[in-house]
Amino acid sequence: MSLPLINGGDDIENEESKFINMVYNYDWSSTSLGPIDTWDPVLKHVTNLILNSKFPFAILINPPDWILLYNKAYVSILKAKHPDG
Repeated sequence: MSLPLINGGDDIENEESKFINMVYNYDWSSTSLGPIDTWDPVLKHVTNLILNSKFPFAILINPPDWILLYNKAYVSILKAKHPDG
């Protein structure tokens, strides 16, 4: 069963696609994770699952340089929890 999209569906899907592309095109080599090509396959798979989910998801990875990886649906939670979100 799929959930109905609000506000014209196409715009929401387009925003989600832009968000996903932004994550995949980010210069991860400038972080402690390194380039996506070098990521463990499990991390790549989990990242793909999170980014393509309609439900809010986030994971904290790679201590001690914690990196919060989240999907478009999680943005509203960040804004609600963080004044600077």
